[in-house]
Amino acid sequence: MTGGGGRSGGRQRGEGLRAGSPAGASWSPEPVLALLHQLRVGGAAGDERLAEVLGWDRWDLIGALAHASSVGLVIWTPPIRAWRLTPAGRARAVEALRDEQSDDAASSGARAVLASVEEENARVLEACTAWQVHCDGSPGAGAGVIDTLEAARRRVDPQLRTWSASVARAARYRSRLSHALERARSGDGAWIASPRVDCFHGVWFQLHEDLLATLGRMRGGSPPGSPPSLPHTVRDVLRAAPVVEPEDRAAPPDREF
Repeated sequence: MTGGGGRSGGRQRGEGLRAGSPAGASWSPEPVLALLHQLRVGGAAGDERLAEVLGWDRWDLIGALAHASSVGLVIWTPPIRAWRLTPAGRARAVEALRDEQSDDAASSGARAVLASVEEENARVLEACTAWQVHCDGSPGAGAGVIDTLEAARRRVDPQLRTWSASVARAARYRSRLSHALERARSGDGAWIASPRVDCFHGVWFQLHEDLLATLGRMRGGSPPGSPPSLPHTVRDVLRAAPVVEPEDRAAPPDREF
């Protein structure tokens, strides 16, 4: 899909994808729209994190990134070595939610999940903050925090299961939340609230952001996309980084997918 450049080492993946040429390929819009939506709710991310979050193999991701970058919807940002939406990509992601918002089952499912998430939100943020501030990394130090997060997950899961019958990405939130807690229980506390991995707090925040975007609502009076309340998150760094236009990017304005 992207030629030999897409097979280069991990540090050069973005460069290889940007040099690729998907011209002439047959593209389905669904993977590209899923990619745009994830970048909208999750912020800038590298190849490995995107593949993990979306549940895709490497070549599915390469195909979607190559097409999205060729039409000017995403851009590789060297200072943070991550992909992020262009203004056109963000507008396309917003537009893509309109059909979903007109689906009664999808909308009612999202509202039910949002009500459950917001009921648990303060407890989740308090638990994650407590872990960041007080846990010293010793065995069992985060057991109480994990129990609190597991209780929140269990309360939200039935609504997520119902929503997933109408919206496929909801199933990924279920599996990601469960996986993060499994890793935390196995002794790796980074899976509670560290931006280095697809941690519980990060997945919870993205779920909340997704629901707000889907329903056209705002987070606590802040514009959609505002950072979470925990301090010093990776989102703060990503939003401060400059956008660097790649020299080889050519996005004809009349190209659509």
